[in-house]
Amino acid sequence: MSIYLGDVGTEIIIDCGAPISAATKCEIKFSRPSGTTGTWTATLKTATSISYVTQADDIDELGLWWVQAYIETPAWKLYGKATTIEVLSPLQGR
Repeated sequence: MSIYLGDVGTEIIIDCGAPISAATKCEIKFSRPSGTTGTWTATLKTATSISYVTQADDIDELGLWWVQAYIETPAWKLYGKATTIEVLSPLQGR
């Protein structure tokens, strides 16, 4: 997946590959190209996926970002497989 530096309103969807409808906590953990990390509060998108819509200042570094789903239910806590998002520079003023 590729998105652009400064994107606002872009929906990031992660398919967890298993039923998660009992989730009480949904997060997307991320690591920027610089190595700094953070967490976005996600919502259930489907019975097996979560999503987050980017806000101002979320996508603030160019390069390869790592993202990973984190889900909690009353019975378990788990991480999904990590994947990447490439953040590109927009063609402003060209």
